[in-house]
Amino acid sequence: MAVPIVTARRTLGVITVAPDAVGALQPSHANALETFAANAAGAMLTHDLIAQLRAGEARLRGVLQGAPVVILSSDRRAICTYAGGSLLRALWSDPTPLVGQNLTSVFRVVLPMLAQAVRDAPDGETSEIAFTVGPRSFRMRYGPLQGDAGSVGGMIGVVVESG
Repeated sequence: MAVPIVTARRTLGVITVAPDAVGALQPSHANALETFAANAAGAMLTHDLIAQLRAGEARLRGVLQGAPVVILSSDRRAICTYAGGSLLRALWSDPTPLVGQNLTSVFRVVLPMLAQAVRDAPDGETSEIAFTVGPRSFRMRYGPLQGDAGSVGGMIGVVVESG
């Protein structure tokens, strides 16, 4: 007896039962093997999908790190969930990563206008502000970060150099 391990796209393998054991195999055991094969196929497919998602995420992070922007996101409590882009060091020279920190608290000291933006965005405010850091000028467009169900889950902001 052979039970194939099949996904929607291909056969991944086969579970075989030794010929001398097939006669002793009860129907419930055969059903258990088929269930096991289906679960194995699902696990393999999930593994493939996770690998594809990780590869896509790595490509996206590479693009974002090379892009002449800063992208910030935070949850509703202003805790930074993402900070990336090649301009990030121009705005944030502290070696402490922004992810995990409260952006309102961080920016209150160094860039107060960004602290206000982070506070306003989860309330539905979408806006753009201009600011300078040393001799460099920047623009930040920010607004609410929509969740899957359309609810506001935080803030997203994109900073570009303007001059």
